[in-house]
Amino acid sequence: MIMTYLGGLNDNFTPLPETTSPDAMLLSYITTCSAPGVPLQFDQVPGEGLVPANSWLGHTFTGLPFGIVAARLQIRARATTGNGAGGTYNDAIAIVSSISGCTPTYAWANRFSNLPEAGGTWSPGQVDTFCLDLSALPTSTGTVSVLSQLASGSLRIFVPDDTGVDYIKLTIAVCPCRYRFRQEVTAGVNDTCKFTWPFEPASPSPALVTAFPGTWRQFDEIVPNKKFGHTFTGLPAGIVAAQLEMCLRAGSDIPTNDALHLQFLNPVFAWGKDIATLTAMAWNVGDQKLLILDLGNLPPSIAGVTNILGTLASGKLDVYIQDDTAVDYITLRYWTCCERSRPGDINLDEIVDFKDFAIFGENWLEVGPCLSCP
Repeated sequence: MIMTYLGGLNDNFTPLPETTSPDAMLLSYITTCSAPGVPLQFDQVPGEGLVPANSWLGHTFTGLPFGIVAARLQIRARATTGNGAGGTYNDAIAIVSSISGCTPTYAWANRFSNLPEAGGTWSPGQVDTFCLDLSALPTSTGTVSVLSQLASGSLRIFVPDDTGVDYIKLTIAVCPCRYRFRQEVTAGVNDTCKFTWPFEPASPSPALVTAFPGTWRQFDEIVPNKKFGHTFTGLPAGIVAAQLEMCLRAGSDIPTNDALHLQFLNPVFAWGKDIATLTAMAWNVGDQKLLILDLGNLPPSIAGVTNILGTLASGKLDVYIQDDTAVDYITLRYWTCCERSRPGDINLDEIVDFKDFAIFGENWLEVGPCLSCP
C-alpha cells in the first residue's frame, strides 16, 4: 500500500504561506534557540519581505502507520536572495531523532549543496526539488537508512536557516501482509508473582552497568536500595509492534519514588515514568502490580515520548528500575511483518508446501509500484 503525506502546497512559493507543524519538541527548540524565535512557514524565505533572516523551518509528519518498508521524501527549496544570503552554502536538511535543550541529535543531515539535484552549489536564488530515499540517504562515506525513525510513528524535518521551503512530501510503502508474526521472550521465571527463592539472574547491558555503578538486584529479590536492570538482545529487524509485561512489588525503604526506564541511549533513556503513576497505586511497601505496556503507545514521559518502537532497530531493549522495587519476571512480546524464515516458507511453519504458494498467489508480499518522485 502506498500512502502520501504532504506539508505545504506544491505552488512554487505562492503567497499566502501554509503553516508548518513541528511537534512540541521541535517547536520548543526553534522558538527557544533560533535568533528570530519564530518558526518559518512553508513558502516563506528568510530575509525576503517581512520574514526574519536566519529563520528555521521545522515540520513533523505524525500518525505514521506500522510496517513501513520504504519511504521517499520530496522537498522543494529556495536559497534566499535577501538579508540572510551570506550563509546559504552551508544550509542543510536534517532528520531529527531527539533534542536536549538547544542540542539536537540528527538521524541524518546533509547540506543542500551535497545533494545530487543541487549540482554542487546552493547559492542565493537557486531553486531545486530534492528527492531522498530514506533507506539510502547520501553521506560523506556512503549511504544510511533512517527507516527505523518512522517506526516511532513520526518524522521530524528541520531546515536552517537561509533557505525557504515550498512544500515537503513524504511517500511511504506499508507492508501489506495480512498476518503479523508474534514472538516472545521471557527473562526470569513467571511464577505468578510469588517472588520466591531461587532468584533468577538479570542481565543488564555493559553500558547500563558502567553508567550506574553499584549493587544490582536479581529477579524475585526483595531488598532495598538495589538497582534492577535487564537487557533483551538479539531482537530482529522489522518490529512493528511490541508489548512488555512484568510483575512488580514495592519493597522496603522508599519505593514511592521509584521509576521505570526503557531503552538506554547513554546518557539518557528513551522513556521513563514513575511506577506509582504507571500502576495507579500509592506504591507503598507491599504493593504489587502486573504491568503491561504497549511500546508503541506508552504513557507520555516528561519529554512527551509515547513510542519507542524505532529504538528497537538497535536489536536490544533495556529495562531499568531504581531502586526499591522487585521484579518477578519480564516478558517481551513483539510482532514482525513480511518475514520469512527460509526461502519459500511464507507462512513460517518451517515447511515449504502448497500453503505457501496459495498465500503467494494472493500477492501477500507484494508492496506495490516502486516509489519515485515525479
